[in-house]
Amino acid sequence: SPALAFHTYFTMGQTYESAGDAVRAEWKYSRAQEELEQMRDRLGVQTLQINFAKDKVAVYESLFRLQMAQGDTEAAFLTAERARARSLAAGIDPTGARGMPEPARQWRAELNSLY
Repeated sequence: SPALAFHTYFTMGQTYESAGDAVRAEWKYSRAQEELEQMRDRLGVQTLQINFAKDKVAVYESLFRLQMAQGDTEAAFLTAERARARSLAAGIDPTGARGMPEPARQWRAELNSLY
């Protein structure tokens, strides 16, 4: 099932990250993100999408954190934007800030202070 695939990929990503294997961790987190988005898209009803997505932000945060740790700021930015766009589409937060991973919000605030 897609839900089982999501949890499996996410758990494997966490395991690889804990073991220091960033390449495999990133791949598993990316796969978990894809499964999550496919499940969310199948839900259809916006209220269900919002409730479903709220507890799944961890995959975006993990992927973002890993990409930043590897110095891949472009990929991290895309992950943060993808999380934000998904939260906006689901109606979780009209500003989009709450849907962004916490490290991404901090990074965004830091970038804004530089401009």
